[in-house]
Amino acid sequence: MKDKYFFIFSLFLLFGLKQDCSFADEVHFRNGDSLKGVLKQESASAIVFESENLGVLTLSKDRITTMTKTPSVQVSSPEKQDPEVEWTRQIEGSFLLKNGNTVAKGLGGKFSINRKKEKVDEWTLQGRGSYASENKRMSSQACYGLLRYAWSFGEAKKWYQFNKIEADHDYFANIRGRYTPALGMGYWFFDQEPFKALLEGGLGVQRTDFRHEKTDTTEVIVSSRADFEWLILDKFSLSQEFLLYPYLTELGEYRFRSETSLKIPLYAGVSFRSGLVDEYLSNPGGDTLKNDIRLESSLAYSF
Repeated sequence: MKDKYFFIFSLFLLFGLKQDCSFADEVHFRNGDSLKGVLKQESASAIVFESENLGVLTLSKDRITTMTKTPSVQVSSPEKQDPEVEWTRQIEGSFLLKNGNTVAKGLGGKFSINRKKEKVDEWTLQGRGSYASENKRMSSQACYGLLRYAWSFGEAKKWYQFNKIEADHDYFANIRGRYTPALGMGYWFFDQEPFKALLEGGLGVQRTDFRHEKTDTTEVIVSSRADFEWLILDKFSLSQEFLLYPYLTELGEYRFRSETSLKIPLYAGVSFRSGLVDEYLSNPGGDTLKNDIRLESSLAYSF
């Protein structure tokens, strides 16, 4: 479709330019005569031709046998424009209240780097971490990282294929390291402000190394995600993300993450965010609780 529009646009430029930027053409008539000049315009029944000696003429195609186009000054074809690359970078500092395996107050941080060509492809690198202590003893320690690549396909470019790898650590959830590569497909139901919504699903492998008491595991999982974002009054942004990982090798077991955020812009790239995060593991093992909930209050800077 893009190539078709490119071809039509090129023809428009070709016949719309002045003589010094077009072609030196020649028209041959049925009576044996010929004219040299520039072909300015063409329809199904006639042409508009600028003769070297007679000026601009409208000629019926019934009188013409052939038309010869001889380039004199080449027209430089417009280059096909690539979609613009958009970069989004954000850093964030948080104060958090945590309830679950530990009850604590602490600090956290996030960063996100996103490189996107609209309706072409997208790279995302994210990281986050949190730490809390009480009476000089650590009471919370967790971190997470994501590297993701997605590319769009289909006529409307609403479908996309994604590849990602996630890694996380949670000391008090008994997880030394959990590594989850996955791939799959997604679909944008709405991809323009003020409301965006997507749904994606795929397959992955989850390797979990536990700190103690539980044997390390490797699971085949379903990697599913739903994401919604609503821009309210052109200022406030309300977002909701659900991540669900059912295990295919251990039916009935799964892990789940939900994050609800309200983002309020303050000034010059600085915004305030309030978020509620719920993380659930169906079978954590030992004395580890299944549910971890935390409330975050953050200042974020985008550049």
